[in-house]
Amino acid sequence: MNCEEVKISLHNFFDGLLDDFTKRNVEIHLRSCDKCYIEYKRLKEFFDLLKGLPYFSEPPADIISKFSSELMRKSLKADSPADGSNLKNARKLKKEQERQERKLKQNLSATKNNRASQVMSVPVIRKAGFAKSRFKWGKFIFIILPLILIAIGYYLYDYQKYNSPWDVKNIKGEILINGSYRHANNFSQGETLISQNKSSAMIKIPKVGNVFVEENTVLFLEKAKDGGNRLNLKSGRIKVTNAVELPDFKIVFKGFEINDKSGEFTVSAEDSNNASVNVNAGFVEINYNEQSIFLNDGYVCDLVDGFDPGTPYNINASDSLKNEIKNFDYNNGGDSSVDKIITCAKQKDMLTLLTMIPHASQLKRQVLYQVITNKFPPPDDVTRMGIIKGDPKMLFLWWQEIEWQL
Repeated sequence: MNCEEVKISLHNFFDGLLDDFTKRNVEIHLRSCDKCYIEYKRLKEFFDLLKGLPYFSEPPADIISKFSSELMRKSLKADSPADGSNLKNARKLKKEQERQERKLKQNLSATKNNRASQVMSVPVIRKAGFAKSRFKWGKFIFIILPLILIAIGYYLYDYQKYNSPWDVKNIKGEILINGSYRHANNFSQGETLISQNKSSAMIKIPKVGNVFVEENTVLFLEKAKDGGNRLNLKSGRIKVTNAVELPDFKIVFKGFEINDKSGEFTVSAEDSNNASVNVNAGFVEINYNEQSIFLNDGYVCDLVDGFDPGTPYNINASDSLKNEIKNFDYNNGGDSSVDKIITCAKQKDMLTLLTMIPHASQLKRQVLYQVITNKFPPPDDVTRMGIIKGDPKMLFLWWQEIEWQL
């Protein structure tokens, strides 16, 4: 599905009116498209707010124009000299009124659609133009006041999205938070949590799920906010389980950003420079230096400081394939490693071969394309030339097709 089709289907998606096939396509698109995912979150938050309202009344369409025109009329009447010399200023004031009305209507429309970024676009009156037209501040206060109130309302709305502190439950042993033991374990933004030897805990993240913290783990809570939860893993091992379909949660390790899409996964940092991500259910997206790869359930990805994310491999892949992947990723294995990986690869390893294409030589890209095609023919929108060039969109579409069949 493309972005327009998803946007059209979002209302029925929330109302539960889509068939299973369309629903799954919408969910897959939302997990891969940041722009549509943001629209989904905004619409979801809007519906959540509506649930708490007893009613909603639409103001008359012309109330803004009538209100500002009446204020304008009274203001001019009070200041108009007998000789009518204020006519020129009145025309300028009228134009300014119309401009402000358009701005206000745009902002009210943005508020109704929960587009907070437009709400903050408060018009600015330049000092030079203001003095030249001889306008008084009092004449505009009733026009700009609604915009100020909208801006304040958005600030309050955005502020209430912060969900710190998070609840922490000890499973065994003692947990240190910011260097001290606490009777009530509250983990707040900007704090560090440490599980010592033979100690573990569970962190509950609002509207996301749970993070199980194993022993000898160090975590820093970068942000605790609905729509932008970020947890920095310094060392140790954590397991994430989701309670919602599309969570808002990211784990940071070094320069890597692990974007939680759904399901269950584990992040293990063996030392301060190396880690691995193991997906048990659903999938995650790993971002690094404006690059991204998708890690499907049953796959593992190694993260080594200073390198791109490692080539994903099936958890049940042969040891010879895993070792050759390491040679390809970190030891300049080149074409020789590609040939050995192809020889070891089975049908379940086709996602591994697909991820290798952008990093292989032009010759080996063609070979990889043919090997994968023999197992999983590409969708109609995916071309051989596009894959050889490493087109990100086509690679994802093919990844989506293979993931669906596996």
